[in-house]
Amino acid sequence: MGLIIVHLYTLQEIFWLKDMINHSFDHMDTGNLYNTSLEHLLLELGKGDDLSVIPFSTYSFLTMSSLVKSSWEFLHLHKLTLKHTIKIPTHRAHDAPIMVLIQGPNFFNKNSFL
Repeated sequence: MGLIIVHLYTLQEIFWLKDMINHSFDHMDTGNLYNTSLEHLLLELGKGDDLSVIPFSTYSFLTMSSLVKSSWEFLHLHKLTLKHTIKIPTHRAHDAPIMVLIQGPNFFNKNSFL
């Protein structure tokens, strides 16, 4: 008989996302930890701060296992978007995340290094 829960993993991920949103909105300690973990994930990826445009299957190997990484996989699999206010600041004019520069069209152009 069981608990009659068809997709326990899906239900668990939905609860995690709900907690991330509620705890972050209420400025709870766990919300701050979620935000910090998300910021670390974005820094590990080095591709900017819009997680919804970064394909999980391509870049997930760059990051450590975490609750936020698991949530990113869930969002990617179900084509969902989680909006956040985290911005990775650049400190100089024309700065950009390293992976954006590496994958950009001018990376191997000798003039881009002059």
